[in-house]
Amino acid sequence: MLVKVTAPMYKVLRSHIQESFPGYSITIEKFKPDTYARYVDADIYRNEIDYSPKTGKFSVLRVQYPDEYYAMPSYITTRDLARLFNASDKTLNGFLQQIDREIEI
Repeated sequence: MLVKVTAPMYKVLRSHIQESFPGYSITIEKFKPDTYARYVDADIYRNEIDYSPKTGKFSVLRVQYPDEYYAMPSYITTRDLARLFNASDKTLNGFLQQIDREIEI
Protein backbone atom coordinates (compact mmCIF):
# COMPACT_ATOMS: atom_id res chain seq x y z
CA MET A 1 0.00 0.00 0.00
CA LEU A 2 1.34 3.42 -0.97
CA VAL A 3 0.78 5.67 2.02
CA LYS A 4 0.69 9.09 0.36
CA VAL A 5 -1.82 11.80 -0.48
CA THR A 6 -2.98 10.42 -3.84
CA ALA A 7 -6.28 9.93 -5.63
CA PRO A 8 -6.46 6.18 -4.79
CA MET A 9 -5.81 6.90 -1.09
CA TYR A 10 -8.46 9.61 -1.21
CA LYS A 11 -11.00 7.15 -2.66
CA VAL A 12 -10.31 4.57 0.06
CA LEU A 13 -10.59 7.14 2.83
CA ARG A 14 -13.66 8.80 1.32
CA SER A 15 -15.63 5.56 1.22
CA HIS A 16 -14.51 4.63 4.74
CA ILE A 17 -15.34 8.05 6.20
CA GLN A 18 -18.75 8.20 4.51
CA GLU A 19 -19.57 4.82 6.04
CA SER A 20 -18.10 5.38 9.50
CA PHE A 21 -18.77 9.08 10.06
CA PRO A 22 -22.02 10.27 8.49
CA GLY A 23 -21.89 14.03 7.97
CA TYR A 24 -18.10 14.16 7.66
CA SER A 25 -16.60 14.77 4.24
CA ILE A 26 -13.10 14.47 2.86
CA THR A 27 -11.63 16.14 -0.20
CA ILE A 28 -8.22 16.30 -1.78
CA GLU A 29 -7.02 19.89 -1.96
CA LYS A 30 -4.14 21.52 -3.81
CA PHE A 31 -2.64 24.63 -2.23
CA LYS A 32 0.03 27.08 -3.31
CA PRO A 33 2.92 27.20 -0.81
CA ASP A 34 1.75 30.37 0.95
CA THR A 35 -1.79 29.04 1.41
CA TYR A 36 -0.44 25.66 2.52
CA ALA A 37 1.74 27.38 5.13
CA ARG A 38 -1.25 29.33 6.40
CA TYR A 39 -3.75 26.46 6.69
CA VAL A 40 -1.76 23.24 7.03
CA ASP A 41 1.81 23.63 8.25
CA ALA A 42 4.01 26.72 8.41
CA ASP A 43 7.11 24.59 7.80
CA ILE A 44 6.46 23.69 4.16
CA TYR A 45 9.84 21.98 3.82
CA ARG A 46 8.79 19.36 6.35
CA ASN A 47 6.08 18.25 3.91
CA GLU A 48 7.89 18.68 0.60
CA ILE A 49 6.86 15.12 -0.38
CA ASP A 50 3.37 16.58 -1.02
CA TYR A 51 4.73 19.23 -3.39
CA SER A 52 4.36 18.88 -7.16
CA PRO A 53 6.84 20.91 -9.24
CA LYS A 54 4.55 20.54 -12.26
CA THR A 55 1.66 22.38 -10.63
CA GLY A 56 3.59 24.35 -8.01
CA LYS A 57 1.12 23.17 -5.37
CA PHE A 58 0.94 20.92 -2.32
CA SER A 59 -1.63 18.13 -2.07
CA VAL A 60 -3.41 17.53 1.22
CA LEU A 61 -6.54 15.73 2.42
CA ARG A 62 -9.11 18.03 4.03
CA VAL A 63 -11.60 16.62 6.52
CA GLN A 64 -14.70 18.78 6.91
CA TYR A 65 -16.91 18.27 9.96
CA PRO A 66 -20.68 18.80 10.20
CA ASP A 67 -21.70 22.42 10.81
CA GLU A 68 -23.21 21.68 14.21
CA TYR A 69 -19.75 20.61 15.48
CA TYR A 70 -18.42 24.17 15.06
CA ALA A 71 -15.05 22.64 14.18
CA MET A 72 -12.41 23.88 11.80
CA PRO A 73 -11.45 21.46 9.03
CA SER A 74 -8.46 19.24 9.69
CA TYR A 75 -5.76 18.54 7.16
CA ILE A 76 -3.95 15.24 6.67
CA THR A 77 -0.55 15.24 4.98
CA THR A 78 1.57 12.35 3.73
CA ARG A 79 3.63 12.64 6.93
CA ASP A 80 0.43 12.20 8.95
CA LEU A 81 -0.59 9.18 6.88
CA ALA A 82 2.84 7.58 7.38
CA ARG A 83 2.71 8.25 11.13
CA LEU A 84 -0.74 6.69 11.37
CA PHE A 85 0.28 3.68 9.29
CA ASN A 86 3.38 3.09 11.44
CA ALA A 87 1.23 3.29 14.60
CA SER A 88 -1.16 0.67 13.21
CA ASP A 89 -0.74 -3.08 12.88
CA LYS A 90 0.24 -2.51 9.21
CA THR A 91 -3.06 -3.80 7.80
CA LEU A 92 -5.74 -1.79 6.00
CA ASN A 93 -8.19 -2.21 8.88
CA GLY A 94 -5.58 -1.19 11.43
CA PHE A 95 -4.66 1.83 9.34
CA LEU A 96 -8.31 2.88 9.03
CA GLN A 97 -8.74 2.56 12.80
CA GLN A 98 -5.83 4.98 13.25
CA ILE A 99 -7.46 7.35 10.74
CA ASP A 100 -10.68 7.15 12.79
CA ARG A 101 -8.81 8.10 15.96
CA GLU A 102 -7.12 10.97 14.16
CA ILE A 103 -10.24 12.63 12.75
CA GLU A 104 -12.82 11.79 15.40
CA ILE A 105 -14.10 14.68 17.47
